[in-house]
Amino acid sequence: MRRADRLWMLSVAFAATAWTAPAEACTIGAVGVNFGAYDPRSATAADGTGSVTLNCPKNTKTASVSISTGGSGSYAQRRMTSGSSVLNYNLHTNASRTTIWGNGSGGTATITVGDGSTTLPIYGRIPTRQNVRAGTYSDTTTITVTF
Repeated sequence: MRRADRLWMLSVAFAATAWTAPAEACTIGAVGVNFGAYDPRSATAADGTGSVTLNCPKNTKTASVSISTGGSGSYAQRRMTSGSSVLNYNLHTNASRTTIWGNGSGGTATITVGDGSTTLPIYGRIPTRQNVRAGTYSDTTTITVTF
């Protein structure tokens, strides 16, 4: 396998759905994580950010926000793909990227929000020195909001 100088990533996309609470509607929007260019020779991890926005009427019950594993089927290491090539990454709840955003199982966390409107940042990280082919890598995860 030949090392590439740079790899260009697509955003990690999110599937978001509008949810309806009794007699009140909430809307959910998301901005995917864009990592930009990844250099497999760099000793620094590639970081990116995205967000999820909830717009709910006041007095809506609290909600728990989780993010699926994507195509990897595992929270331990999510994967973007380009054909048969795989590039590992993960999504986190905090800027220090120490807490994996998942469904609350296996050491992952969800975020609980109150009523009204809020925007939650999503912090992504691609670990260093992954020997992968040049290409456009992507993954799709699902954001779930539970009231």
